[in-house]
Amino acid sequence: MSRTTQSMSSRDTTDILSSVTLLVVDDDDVIASAVSNMLRSGGATVFTSYSAAEALDCLDKNPVDAVFSDLTMEEMDGFELMESVKQRDNTLSVVIMSTHASPDTAMRARNLGASAYLRKPFKSDVCVEAAARAVNERREKIGIQSLGSNQKTMDASNEPRHESSHKPSHKTPGLEIE
Repeated sequence: MSRTTQSMSSRDTTDILSSVTLLVVDDDDVIASAVSNMLRSGGATVFTSYSAAEALDCLDKNPVDAVFSDLTMEEMDGFELMESVKQRDNTLSVVIMSTHASPDTAMRARNLGASAYLRKPFKSDVCVEAAARAVNERREKIGIQSLGSNQKTMDASNEPRHESSHKPSHKTPGLEIE
């Protein structure tokens, strides 16, 4: 699939991620740590789990804003984990990560409601941008405005008015294989 979304600036993503908590799930501890560090460098607080069971336990104990999950794990794959996550909280955004990305798995991820589908390895900026989009997607679902999108100003009559600093997105809904 082609990439159809506009890139966020690094300031936008840092502003968004500075107030969120994310969960990274990957049974490869090196990859889990690397992805967690990428997201921390973007400003997020990150929990790291090395299995789907550990991730579900973490979700039961800690509020998170989005989940990054490996697709291929031993006891439960990323799609099964995403279904369990959505059963717990259908507003949570899930980003699926896979070394073996394919159009079929990207379509399945889309049909199951994944926020993004990332092909490993990916660059830090791709990871951080996917996290910011996932968090914004969740905020839209629960009715919270994106950071900086609802600033009050005064007009000439000293009456408050709302100005949106959020530029409309001209993206086509869907997933990308990064």
